Amino acid sequence: EFQSSSNNTSLRTRLGSSITLDCRFALAPSFLLSSLEWRRQHRGSGRSLFRYHVGNAGLTAQPKVHVDVEQLLENGDASLTLQEATVNDEGTYICLVSTAQHQVQHNIQLLVSEPPRVRVFPTEVSFKRDETITLTCNIAGYYPLDISVSWTQKTPEDEVEISPSNTRFSSHRQSRGGTYSINSYLSISSATAQAPATYTCHVSHVALESPISISTHLKAAQHTELEGLVGGAIATAIFVSVLFIVLRRKRAGRRLSTEPLP
Repeated sequence: EFQSSSNNTSLRTRLGSSITLDCRFALAPSFLLSSLEWRRQHRGSGRSLFRYHVGNAGLTAQPKVHVDVEQLLENGDASLTLQEATVNDEGTYICLVSTAQHQVQHNIQLLVSEPPRVRVFPTEVSFKRDETITLTCNIAGYYPLDISVSWTQKTPEDEVEISPSNTRFSSHRQSRGGTYSINSYLSISSATAQAPATYTCHVSHVALESPISISTHLKAAQHTELEGLVGGAIATAIFVSVLFIVLRRKRAGRRLSTEPLP
């Protein structure tokens, strides 16, 4: 009798992590293990990662993979450990266990993912007159490519989702390590924006258990001390000018009234 099993059909791991792909077998006394091979297939290409033939000297193994041969021979544990996973390690891993009479295989899908880092800048804004400010949501270091980004605006009265037509995106950028980055931009105008308000960038990704939400705050317009002084000076100057004109007119009127008639 020849039995094999695996606790895995699909696994997900993060970049840089180590993971073990489970593969086990049990042989009746009349069966003897001939060989074990682990292969990886991805996008139409295949590669042998580990190969061991009983009775042959040595084994063949690619870097970063390990099978405990002692556990293999004593306990039928053919599990493979992959170290420091990268995006290039994604694919279907095939565990092939062979005897002289039979061969069985288990396929395990390995997915690599990395959650994004999110920041919004500027973190706090306020308007000057007739001004448009662009908020940037920077989403970096994620894998795989698919990601969802949305914005909301919260005021003291309500909270609404901002239409995607009011936002724009940069192109995707891919790092040497295979992760992606993108920027989402939201422009707000002093003519239409209501302050105070909170603008939040929401990011969803397969590597996240829940969305990331990062906010920036739009402050209500405030007059600075300098603006107050300038405004006060202007008001004073206007008042003095008006007073001067009134006094001149009064004096001119008095002179006319005191002149003798011809």
